[in-house]
Amino acid sequence: MRRKMIKINMDTSAFDKKEIEAGEGLIFELQKLDREEKILLYRESYVDKESMELKGDRGEKTYQWIRFNSRMHTRAFWGPSNPSQEELVELQEKQQGFTFVEEKEIEKRVKKVLFKHNSSENLIEENDHIDCRLLTLHIATKGDYFVTNNTKDFIRLGKRDIKAELENEFPGLKIRELNETFINELKTLI
Repeated sequence: MRRKMIKINMDTSAFDKKEIEAGEGLIFELQKLDREEKILLYRESYVDKESMELKGDRGEKTYQWIRFNSRMHTRAFWGPSNPSQEELVELQEKQQGFTFVEEKEIEKRVKKVLFKHNSSENLIEENDHIDCRLLTLHIATKGDYFVTNNTKDFIRLGKRDIKAELENEFPGLKIRELNETFINELKTLI
């Protein structure tokens, strides 16, 4: 019997420019496990948006590597050619596996943790909103691991343990840094 593959959603920060430029490192270990069909390496479209900002001397290579070496979650769907608005929503929700109401509720809970000390959403930068969307969609799509190297926003901010707060708010959520410890944890599961 075929075992369920581990689904890993990647934050933009996990795609290390220096490793990709050098052609070696932990991201390539994940790529190898993906090609061996032991894991599913995913990114959301927001990762493409953030990675496009990396363009420049080494950024172009990083952007291209991300685009061609991870699967992108898409929100496209198959259905009738002229659906009503209700049919459209119903088809989309069925194919993505969660409702828009559920997604908004998850996003509200994620924001409550991530932006705990911000009194106004106007003070939150665009990249922070993207971080919120990435994590919301990871939770909604029931990914196994959310991998990031953005320790300030997802792991720890000063004495505040954001990772523990998020994992407490969403039982089953596993946030990991892309490091040897995570790679070893994965290898024990596959």
